[in-house]
Parts: sequence; C-alpha cells; structure tokens
Amino acid sequence: MATVKIAEIELLIGSAIAGFLLASVTCVGHIAGSSMYEHLFEDNLHLVVLLVFGSIIVVPTYLYERLTWLELKRILKSGRLDLLISAAVGAYVALQIAASFQLGNRIENLDVAWGVSFYLLTTIGLGSATVRATGRAKLSCHERVSFLPDDELKSVNNDQLKSSDQAKSFADLVAKESAIGGLVFGIDGPWGVGKSSFVNFAQIEWDKNEEIIVFRFEPIKYLGEGDLVRSFIRELSGRIRIDHFAPELRPLASKYARMIKAEPGFSIPGVRLSIDSNASTVDEIVADVDEVLRRNGRRAIIVLDDLDRVEFEVMNRVLFMIHRSRLASNITYVLVYDTERIIKRSGDQSTREYLEKFINAKVSLFADLRDLAEYLRGGWRSALSSDDKSIGSARVLGLQSILSNLADLLEGSTGGNYVGMVGNIRKIKRLINAMLLLGIERIELHQTDFNRTDLINLLVLHLNFPGVFREIYSNEGEGRTGIFSVESSGGFYANSAKFSEYAAGLCRDSEYLVKQLFDVGVIGIDKDKATRGQLISLACFNSPGRRNLANYLDLIVRFVVPDPLTTEVVYESILNQVALGSEVSVEIEKSVLHEKFSAQVKLLAAFASSANQFSRDAKEQMIDFIVENLPKFSSVGSPSDRSNCIYSLAIITNSIFDGLDHASPKFQHSAAQLQELVVGNGDASLINRLGAVGRGLQGIHDVMLLRLLCCADRGNQLRNIHLALAREHIYAKPAMQSGRAKQENIFVIDGVRLISQKAFQIFKERYIDSGANVFIECWKESSNEDFVTAPLVKWGGVAGFISYQLSNSLPPTGSGVGCGFYDVKGDSDKQGIAEIMNTYLFGLCFSSDQDETMMVFADYCLSNFSRDYFDDEGIGAVPTRESLEQGLDPARFKRFWLDNHERFKLRRLDRLERVVETANYRASYAEHLRQVWDTLDAAYLNAGADADADADANANANANANAVIANGIAVERGN
Repeated sequence: MATVKIAEIELLIGSAIAGFLLASVTCVGHIAGSSMYEHLFEDNLHLVVLLVFGSIIVVPTYLYERLTWLELKRILKSGRLDLLISAAVGAYVALQIAASFQLGNRIENLDVAWGVSFYLLTTIGLGSATVRATGRAKLSCHERVSFLPDDELKSVNNDQLKSSDQAKSFADLVAKESAIGGLVFGIDGPWGVGKSSFVNFAQIEWDKNEEIIVFRFEPIKYLGEGDLVRSFIRELSGRIRIDHFAPELRPLASKYARMIKAEPGFSIPGVRLSIDSNASTVDEIVADVDEVLRRNGRRAIIVLDDLDRVEFEVMNRVLFMIHRSRLASNITYVLVYDTERIIKRSGDQSTREYLEKFINAKVSLFADLRDLAEYLRGGWRSALSSDDKSIGSARVLGLQSILSNLADLLEGSTGGNYVGMVGNIRKIKRLINAMLLLGIERIELHQTDFNRTDLINLLVLHLNFPGVFREIYSNEGEGRTGIFSVESSGGFYANSAKFSEYAAGLCRDSEYLVKQLFDVGVIGIDKDKATRGQLISLACFNSPGRRNLANYLDLIVRFVVPDPLTTEVVYESILNQVALGSEVSVEIEKSVLHEKFSAQVKLLAAFASSANQFSRDAKEQMIDFIVENLPKFSSVGSPSDRSNCIYSLAIITNSIFDGLDHASPKFQHSAAQLQELVVGNGDASLINRLGAVGRGLQGIHDVMLLRLLCCADRGNQLRNIHLALAREHIYAKPAMQSGRAKQENIFVIDGVRLISQKAFQIFKERYIDSGANVFIECWKESSNEDFVTAPLVKWGGVAGFISYQLSNSLPPTGSGVGCGFYDVKGDSDKQGIAEIMNTYLFGLCFSSDQDETMMVFADYCLSNFSRDYFDDEGIGAVPTRESLEQGLDPARFKRFWLDNHERFKLRRLDRLERVVETANYRASYAEHLRQVWDTLDAAYLNAGADADADADANANANANANAVIANGIAVERGN
C-alpha cells in the first residue's frame, strides 16, 4: 500500500499558494492597467503604443536572461499534473476572493498615480537588471600574458599527457555499471598527476548520455560551513533541479538539519511532543533523491574530488554517507583522492585497508616521464597566451633550450630521481612559472657560461627546497666562499668535510640535487682533472677568480645576468664557426662583439691560444683580420689592446707551420715561406703592412713591437719564427763557435738582424732622411694643441719606445737585442744603426737652436726618471745619470750636454707652467727640471766626471738593460 509523505503534502500546498499568488498579481495588474488606460492614455494612443512596445521588449528580455524558459521546459517535461492541478485550484480561489471582495471596484477607486508608479517601478527594475546582466556579459576578459595557468584541462584538445583515452575507457565502464546498480569507483593518484583533468575528460563522455546527471562535489570548498553532509545534500539537489523539475528536493537540506538535532520535536504551552528520528533518516533522504531520478529516467554519477584534502574525521563522515546511500540504484559515486596523503593525515597504515572497504574498483594514475618530456619539448606552449604561442616568440625561444635539457634529464637513466620534484604536469608548470617570474626567458643562454643542468638543479632546489637554497646562498653569495665550493689540490678537487656532513642530513630529493651540483665524486673530478669547459661553467667552482656559483645565485636571486663579453661561450661559438670556414669578420659583425674592440682582443687571444686547432686558411684569415683592423684598437694602457693584438698576431703567425725542425729536409722551404710572410720585400709581408705610410708612427711602433717579440732573447714561445728568421745562418756560424751559450747568443742575434734592419729602414726613410722630428710628429698625430704652449704633455711612449729600440745597442741580455746593435746592412754588427740614431736624436730632435727642440729634450729627460730609487721622504721618481742615458750613447750624451748646457739654462725653461705625465708619475718644469740639469752637471761637468766615454758606456750597459722595463717605454708585454 502506497504511503503519502508529509513532504508531498507540503509540496502540493506550496503549488496551490504559488497559483494563488500568480492569479492575484495577474488580476490586480489587469484591473490597474485598464484603469490607467481609461483615465490617462485613451486619448494618447502613441503613448500607449510606446509603453506596450517597451514592456514587450523589457519583460521578455528579462525572462530570457533569467533562463525562465528553461524552467518552464523542465516543468513541462516533469509531467507533474498533480502540481498543475494544485496551482489551478489556488488560482481559482484567488479569483473567487477577488470577486467576493469586489477587488476591481476598490482598485478603480484608487488614485491612478499608484498604478503608474507601480508600472514604472516594475519596468525600470526589470530593465535595469537586464542591462546590468548584459553589461556583465560583454565585459572583456584580459588575456593571460605572463604565466602558465594551473587549471585542470577542460578539453581533450589540450591533453598533453595522453590521458584522455584512458579517461574515455573509464567513463564508458562507469556509465555501463551505473545502469545496473549503485557502485563506488576510485581515482587514485598523487598531487599534480592530473586527476581533475582525468575526471573532466570522463565527464565529456558522460555528458553525451542524456540519461546521466554528473554532480561534482569538492568537499574542500565547504569546510567552513561546519556540516559537510548538509552542503552535499543541498548541492546535489540543486544540481538535479538544474535539468529536472523536482521541487520536492529543495527542502532536503533543511530536512537533514532537523534530522541531526539531538531530540527533534515541537512543543505547545505546557506540552512537548517528540518525533521519532527514525522517521526521517539519511536512508530516506537518499531514497527521495533516488525516487526523483527513477521517475525522470535518469542516473546520477557523483564525483567527490579532493577527498584527501579534508580532515580525516570529515572524510570518514563522507564515506559513511556514501556507504548508507549505496542502496540507491540510480546513484554511482566516483571518489578522487591520493591514498598516501590520506594515510599521512590519519597517521595509521591500516587506513589503506579501511579506505578500500568503501570502494568497489579503482584506477590509479601515474605520470609517464616520456609524456612529461614531450610536454617540456613543446607541449607547454599550448598553455601560453595567443601572443606568445608562436614558435618564434622570445618567450618560447628563451625557455625552450633549458626545458629541452630538463626533458633529457627526465628521459635519462636518472629521471626517476626527479619524479618527486618535477614528476607531474603541475610541478612542471610551477617550475616554468618560476622561470618566467625570474625573467630567464629573456636571457641569451647561448651567450653565457651557465651549465644548463646545474641551472636546472638550482632552480628546482630553489623552488622545492628554499631552506637548502638559502643555506647555499648564505655560504657562497656576495663574495663568500663556503662549504659548497670544491677545494683544489694538485689539479684535483675534493669536498670539505662539512659539506659531506651537511648533505648526509638532507632528505632524499634535496640530497640528490646538492650532490649533483657539488659532489666531486658525482661530477667526476675527484680523480680526473677538470676540463676547461667544466672550470668555466660548473656551479661547484666558486673560489676567488672563478665565481661560477655566485653568478648562478645572482641570476636566481637578483636576476643579474652576466655580461656576455665576460663569458667564454661567446668567444668559443665564434671560433667554432671560424673553424667551420666562416669569416671571422662576418661572425664578429653579427655577434655582441660588434664595435666592442676590447672584447675582440679577447677573441683574438683565444684564437691564438688554440691556434694549432685551426686550419692554415683560418689562421691566414685571422692574420689578415688583425692587420687590417689594428688601427681600430686602443693604444692606451700597458699593455694596450693594440699591443695585445700584436702579441696574438705573432703567436698565430708562428703557428702557420705545425713545427719547424732544422734537421728536416722541408725546413728550408717552410722557413723561407714564414720568413717571407714576416719580413718579405713584398707588400704582403707583415712588417710592410704594419708599417704602411698611412699608419704613421703608431704603425712603426707596431713594427718595433713585433720585432721585439720575434727576438728569442725575450723568451717568447715563437720558435718557428726564430728558426725562420735565422735560417740562413743556422748551419754556418754555430760550427765556428765553442760552447752552447755562444751558439745560443749567435742564434738570437742572427734571428732579428733582418727584421731590425728593415724596421730601421722604414723609420729612416720617413723621418731621418726627411729631417722630421719624431717626437714633434708623434705629438701632432695625437694632439691638436701647439706643442710649445701645451701645459700638459702626456708622454705616451710611442716615440720614446721607437727611439729607444732603434738607438740602444744592447746585446742579448734577456731583454731583447737592441736594434742599434746591428748595422744598416750586412752582418758585421758594429752598431751602425745606433750611431745613426744618436746623431739623429742629438743633432736634430734635441737641438738647442729652437725652443721646440729644446722642450723635446726637456720632455724626454722628465719622462725618463728612475723609479728604482726612492728617498726616505717618499718624494718618488728622481733623475739619475743612468735613467737619462738609457739607450743612448753616453759619450754622445756627454758631448751634447757639454756643448749645450749653457743655452738650456739660459732659456730658463723651469719658469714654464708645463707638466710631463707618464704612466707612473708626473714631473713639472718648475719643480723637477732644475734636478735634471743638476744631475747632468754632476755627471759631466764636475771634476773627474769627464772620464773616458767608452768606459762610461761599458759601465752603463747593464743599468740600461734594467731601465728598459723600468721606464714603461719598453715592450708592453713581457714573457
């Protein structure tokens, strides 16, 4: 026998009341409208039309925006004739009441303004609500432009991990089983594996079946409401009512609230009546839901997501509720959870078995590292904004290289060690977003020395273990060197004892990352010496002079990007292209080295240091590049960029042939070619190209520097050039000498004879033969001021270096053979060049006939103070006879001063406000020139000072050799 529930009676009464109210409002509206028409609008037809059309536009639009048509559709589909009859009865009662109380006459007697006000308020209210709703719909959403969203996937088109096929199979299985009876399915997987996306893909399949209603309930959203079951009932009934007219479901939540009271009942004055709680239980509530579903021919699949995120006691209540409702044949549950997280919350391993009691079948989700690697290699771009999805965009190009490297790590043999840190799609997105936040996509990684793997490990460490990262920074950042830096011993490396102790106390994942970064055994430098690539890139090197780790930390913490010009990889990439046949000028033009001449000097030095690895064509191309571009490089400094280029030029030239051996039959041929390249008579020789007319004195300075570098006495590693330049004498003279030292001296002397003579010939033709003062010409090339009136003379060393090299006649003493040691021609070596240079200097450049040349002599003397001797008061450099005579013939110097000292003193140059500045000190005419004159007087005019000039020359020979280096006008680069 069927029973009638109180809830059904309440529903019928509510329906009748709704009909009553609807009929009442309609009746009142009709009477009020008729009255307004008769009194106000009968003679204003156009106003009536306007109001009617306005109402027609506003009211239907409002009803459409409120989706009233869907509610009517659900009511009609429900087939609830009983509710319709109840509503009709209520309407009939309303009409009878209106007739009995003569409601029409009473309304007609009211002031028409009441009706107008009611109409206007109603119309304005509906119209305003409609406009606001439309306006909200038209608000444009700002497009995401910065970071990857962390939302679950809604469409299978965005499925990067290929889980949609598995989700479809699961959805089909659940749909079939739900038709048989109520079951509970589980979806188990760790955080970030894509459980929510998996459910979304399954729901796409369930939504295709009109018999299935899908209800998604996330307990974590309702934790603040206190009663999770009540929230569940309310949301479930609301979800069913979206598609079906089931008003009996609306009071279920309130019904549950009454049910859980300690003693349900009610009271009247003096009497309390109790109601049996068993009359309304959870079973009954579920039965009500099941009845609605059965009557409408529907089944419900209830998905409870993030079950592992609620407190364990709350989860127990949810599980109990599900267990009590399993009798409902039209309800199927799908629980989404992480078993390990639930066990951790409960603190009891037996929770695993307890949980399985409530679940009929489950599917476990796992992250496939190959799919994650594929996502890293390109799939992540689909989550970018439309402006950034282009494969050529800066964001894509900036991140793709480092993400591809991470993909290689995941697919490699050590990929399992990264699962806990970047082993799912959500953690990878967090890592990518962290990179975007740091702006790493803007870094030209190919122009830095960063090791990609070390950079990834530090970023993962920074994201997952911030405490460990802060410990590294506190030890190694801001110029510090701590326990993480490897220690060097004999070219091999070791970790400090404190590092090993610290690493042992870390968790498994953080320990793995730290050891990958700093453990010498893992890196492989505990037994084998570190390669050059490792030294310039690995984070474990953080000692003074090689602050690799500090560069990583500055990038991550402060986004300080290393200057590409200070990195090695920029230069290596250019050299690699040159080795493949590209022109060095083209590669420099399109690189960051363009117009950066100091950086180009570094590139040339890098090429020179590994010249043996390049082909002869590449070397000849580099030689041409240096010679042609030499004037662009600065000649300021010691050593200057230009001098460094000459040094690189000498090394590259020396490497043209792999190795000359004077015992080889090919020696003479190869040596002749190399000699022709250096000192040949043609325009292609280096000495003629460097000393070309258009390059002025700076070009001759380049020639003299190359000559000095080619001297074996300097100890430079240019053996091929030494042999080539001495090839004509290499077999003859050694046999005439006895003793190895003598043979070596002859080899040194013969080696630079030809280049010295050619260098002098270039200078002689340009300056001596034309009567040009080399010091004045040098001033004109470097300054626009008048030489005589200039208050400051920067003695740069160009003219001084040239004059010294050509005039000094030093034999091999370790500082290079002086050009003046040789004759202009032949191999007699009677210092003919020195004699001509001394005549030129004392007879023309230092002449006392003009103020200009007298000031040249004064400048020359002030720029040649001795820096080897300092008085106790620390005055600084002072003139000495040895420093003033260096490189010159002492006898000629003495004779010059004896002949001209009175004219120099009478000229009173010490009254001029003129200062001579060298690289190491400043000397003024007013303060220091009198010291010079006194020093020369003491040397040449005092009693006993006019000793034999030849004896003076011999006594000063060794002092002059030391003064070459001491005065800064000798070659800028030593051994």
